[in-house]
Amino acid sequence: MQLKYKNIILRDTIEQDLEDYIRWNTTETEWQNWDAPWEIERCVPFSEQVAATKRYVNNCIASTENNAARKRFEICAKDGTHIGWINRYYIDDNYSWTRDEANIVIGIDIPSVKLRGRGYGENAMKCFIRYLSENGTDTVYTQTWSGNKRMIHLAEKLGFAECDRKAGIRVVNGKQYDAVTFVKRKTLCNEHEGVI
Repeated sequence: MQLKYKNIILRDTIEQDLEDYIRWNTTETEWQNWDAPWEIERCVPFSEQVAATKRYVNNCIASTENNAARKRFEICAKDGTHIGWINRYYIDDNYSWTRDEANIVIGIDIPSVKLRGRGYGENAMKCFIRYLSENGTDTVYTQTWSGNKRMIHLAEKLGFAECDRKAGIRVVNGKQYDAVTFVKRKTLCNEHEGVI
């Protein structure tokens, strides 16, 4: 499956993505400072990281073999260059992660610092929100931490409103930050025209 919107393409994971994921998980890891950095397991041997990455990519490929609504897409620039990913997961009514199909949360990563600030993330989120809305999702959430100012700015720019804040529960580099959840209702999800 492939979706296009302005300067991005969202597509299913393919085998050729493995090389990018290995690089993003072993050498170009700056993005991990922003995506749940309290979860990072430092000092994982290279061979173990590569093996885990291969399993992850293979699972992503396998998950697209049926016609169910997608849980994730790879983000590509208009020229087809693979630049990141966007996915969804679930939270319960207390804004905590759950395996149960509950409230949908979207998350995004563009690992290369030089590719940020070009509108790729904004357009990928608009496209994914539209896709979810077209597949019956009335409300979409996104979560971050108070130290990730870029993500907070993006959420607000896209019309998300803060709906929950848990003070001081995220510790990054020895400093406490808030866990922040934002919500976007269906009435706000229909503003993005031009998604193919």
